[in-house]
Amino acid sequence: MKNLSIYKVTGLCMVLILSIFMAGCQSSQKAATNNAGNQTGNSVPSLFDIRFAHSTAIIGIDSFWVAQELGFDKEENINLVDVGAISNNELPASILAGQIDVAGKHVNRLVAAINAGAKLKAVVASTETSKEIPHMSFATKVGSGISTAQDFKGKKIGLTTYGGCMDGTPNAWLKKNGIADPKSFYEVVVLPTEAKLMQALDQGDVDIVGIHKDYDWIENYGGIKVIFTDYDVWETLGGACPYYFSQNFIDQHPDEIKRFVKVMAKTHNWINQNLEQAREITARKANTDVKNIGKYYYATDGVIDPASVQVWIDIMTETGEIKSGIKVEDVYTNEFNDYAKKS
Repeated sequence: MKNLSIYKVTGLCMVLILSIFMAGCQSSQKAATNNAGNQTGNSVPSLFDIRFAHSTAIIGIDSFWVAQELGFDKEENINLVDVGAISNNELPASILAGQIDVAGKHVNRLVAAINAGAKLKAVVASTETSKEIPHMSFATKVGSGISTAQDFKGKKIGLTTYGGCMDGTPNAWLKKNGIADPKSFYEVVVLPTEAKLMQALDQGDVDIVGIHKDYDWIENYGGIKVIFTDYDVWETLGGACPYYFSQNFIDQHPDEIKRFVKVMAKTHNWINQNLEQAREITARKANTDVKNIGKYYYATDGVIDPASVQVWIDIMTETGEIKSGIKVEDVYTNEFNDYAKKS
């Protein structure tokens, strides 16, 4: 099928990109360490730069921006530096190329990169799924008649990418609801942004859309309804987007990694208690209306749940996207998180 071919090509491209940049992995650390260990005359450590990129399409809270706004990074002598926009699929390669130091999108892309040979590891949890704030929602027009798995037969589903949570979630939901071969059950239409997805749904060009939006956003949009979310498939496990570094960076800067983990754990706990303020901060920095910024729920204290990694290793192994044998400990560590040691 056409969509399966796209899936294979995407996988091959990832392998090629990562292979090209692996050679530059050693040199990538020079820029990141240019201020490591510097101290002022009064022995107060200087700020340690950690570079990140914001998304090319800001659709939800950016916790790096929130940490900067609140000064949580400076409290730990960390200086979070925004280098600009980089697309989500390019983040692993961008770390290996030395363009950024840290990234944190959906864990399945990290698993795919490690499968391709990238020496990367997650060190602190970011988003996770809650019943009220899912990672992904699949919606259709009110009155479309689509509500069950069987109703997906022959329908067009709009996604912004093919691979990872975008097709992994509906495939898992369909399989859970009795569809033995979900990939051949519907047609995928890939569009560049969620705004384009919503336009296509409004115009009738697609029947269903997969979007990273919560129930409130969908209700406020009007005229559409949620069919299911990733919570309906895996409960809290499906939406993990931990932050990761190269293994070289981790080995060279363990103290800075520990302080970074503390910064992000504090930031995520704050966002969970101040959701609307975090959305406003993100909207202002992105120069967009706050209504365009979806809600996220974050893992308490930044502790990575191994089951949230294992679920995607299992899915990707089953579909043949990755080879068997990858273990959860190859993907993440909680060793730098003091909260994990107390639990």
